[in-house]
Amino acid sequence: MAYKPSMRGMKIYLQGHGHQIDSMNDEEIFELYSQISGAEIKSFQEEVFDSSFLGIAQETPGLHKLSGVIKEEIKSIGSDAYKLQKLIDAYIEKFPFEELKFLIFSGVKKIPFLVVDRIVKIKSYQYQEIWLEKIAQNLEILPVEERSVLINQYQQFNISQLFKVYQKTLHQDEVEKMKAVAQNKFNLLKNFSPQLLESSYKAFYDESEEKSELIDEILKHTRSYSRGALKNLPFHQLNSLKEEILEQEKEKSKSKKRVIDHIRALEASMLMTHDSDFDAACMDAIAELNNLELQKVIDYLSARNKFFINRFESVARQFHSSSKNRIIT
Repeated sequence: MAYKPSMRGMKIYLQGHGHQIDSMNDEEIFELYSQISGAEIKSFQEEVFDSSFLGIAQETPGLHKLSGVIKEEIKSIGSDAYKLQKLIDAYIEKFPFEELKFLIFSGVKKIPFLVVDRIVKIKSYQYQEIWLEKIAQNLEILPVEERSVLINQYQQFNISQLFKVYQKTLHQDEVEKMKAVAQNKFNLLKNFSPQLLESSYKAFYDESEEKSELIDEILKHTRSYSRGALKNLPFHQLNSLKEEILEQEKEKSKSKKRVIDHIRALEASMLMTHDSDFDAACMDAIAELNNLELQKVIDYLSARNKFFINRFESVARQFHSSSKNRIIT
């Protein structure tokens, strides 16, 4: 069931945003509340992820002059792959990466192209990991939920985008701005729209210990779902699925007990001297068991006693009721 905030909470929220609600009914208040809070949450989200907000503050000074320096150093590399690696280390944070790659590929002549390409790729992967780690450290002051979402987002960035983010997080005032935006968003969600918490911080909740334990509990009882598929389900669906599986297991256990009880009752009645005991046991089974359960009883006893099915059908035919139509031979 979807969460719905209290009417008092919605009124306080809307009045705080300058809305006159005295003439509005409850449905209109909830509708306006949903529109306003949703728009505000979206605004916070866009501000945190906006590319201009995370863009590089200013272009590296002396870029043209630095380009000339790099070209000269590339000439001195010759066939030394180690020198190429050191050059990338020296300039990857000082010079735009795509332009650095262009200078390297166009300037290095004595190292095979495939070797140069492999070195550049290895170095780019290395620095992506380094910058992601440093970004995570620089964003420690953000709410953990927002930080998880951001890091998950940054993992999809190319190396040039990631470097811009890394540069931004080196500036404390920019991080403080991100913190204020993220905290406002988190407070709004927590206090006014908790039903949106999980979808807004999916990356965080997907990796949470609570969700992992819930998935483990479900997988203990069924292998009908993969861990990945379960991970994509929100908590309320996982809880419903767990309850459904446990209920099915409970019903399966009850069904098994019913089958065993009727098998024993029928076996005992077949040893009785009076046919009426067997008749009563047959009709009890027909009345109390569903088709599948009744078939299990019939199959089991027929395999153990070749006379059972004939006696059972004979008893059933004595009673002109719908029950006999359920018997499967």
